[in-house]
Amino acid sequence: MKIRVSVKPRSLLSKVISFEGNMLHVNVAAIPHKGKSNLELIKTLSTFFKIPKSKISILKGSKSKIKELDLDDEQKVIVGLKKLL
Repeated sequence: MKIRVSVKPRSLLSKVISFEGNMLHVNVAAIPHKGKSNLELIKTLSTFFKIPKSKISILKGSKSKIKELDLDDEQKVIVGLKKLL
């Protein structure tokens, strides 16, 4: 399942904030240096959606705050998004 994500690096905690207007908003504690915030984003989403990190990949925006990700377990993603609504 493809999903658009807005990432806010250098936050106090890494957590999923909201899902608004087809965009998932996520705060990550890591700094955006050498992909550290991308790794933290994948770890945070893996924990939130309860899917393995290997099933999450960044399709577009690896150096941007707006990213397009592919999450391989559509059923668990839908359940996770319903929690935010």
